[in-house]
Amino acid sequence: MISETQAHFTKIASQYADLRTTDIQPVRVIQQQLDGIPHITAADVGCGTGRYDLKIVQCLGDRLTLACMDSNRDMLRQLRQNLLSHGAQNFHTVEGTAEHLPFRTRSLDILFTFNAIHLFPIRSFLTDASRALKANGRLFIYTRFRSQNERNIWGRWFPSFSAKEQRLYEQPELEDIVKSLQGIEIESVECFQYKRSSTDSGAGVGRTLGIR
Repeated sequence: MISETQAHFTKIASQYADLRTTDIQPVRVIQQQLDGIPHITAADVGCGTGRYDLKIVQCLGDRLTLACMDSNRDMLRQLRQNLLSHGAQNFHTVEGTAEHLPFRTRSLDILFTFNAIHLFPIRSFLTDASRALKANGRLFIYTRFRSQNERNIWGRWFPSFSAKEQRLYEQPELEDIVKSLQGIEIESVECFQYKRSSTDSGAGVGRTLGIR
C-alpha cells in the first residue's frame, strides 16, 4: 500500500526541482568543514531529486563517493537523470528508509540530510545514522524550524499553513533528542538567512546542525 506521502512525491517528482530553491550557503559550510579530507564516503538521506547532491558533488569533486538515498523510486529516477545530465559520475542511488539505513556499520564518513529531517522518525534515524558512521564521522542536518515557518511568506500570508505544518522541530527539541541518545553529540550550529527576490518575496531562513 502506497502512503499518502509517497503518492505525493511520486506525483511531483518530475517538477520537484523546479518548485524548490536550493541554498548554496550550507553546502559551502560543509565544504569548509571537510577541507583537507582526501576521500569522503558519504550518503544523502532523503535526497529527493538531488538538488543538493549536485551542489555537493560540484563542491567536493572527485574525492567524494556519494550514495543518494530516498524511499521514493520516482524521485531517485529524476535524481539520476539530473546528475548525469550535469556530468556527475561519482554517485549511485539507493532506495531505503531513514529508520533502517541500507548502509553497513561504520561504513560512512559523512551523512547529509537537507530539508527532510521532519519527515523521518527522528530517534530511529539518529540511532541508525550513528551506527552507519565511522568513528568521528559527521552528520550534517539542514532544516528550518516551526517558528521560521511563521515568518516566511507562507506563514505570513497563509496562516493556516504554519498551523498545519507541525512536523518541523524547534532547535531545543532537536538538541534534547540528540542529548538523550548515546554515541552522538552536537558539534556546532550555523544559522543562515536569505532574501528572496522572486514574486514570493520574503526572507528565508534555515540552520545546519553538525552532529558528531
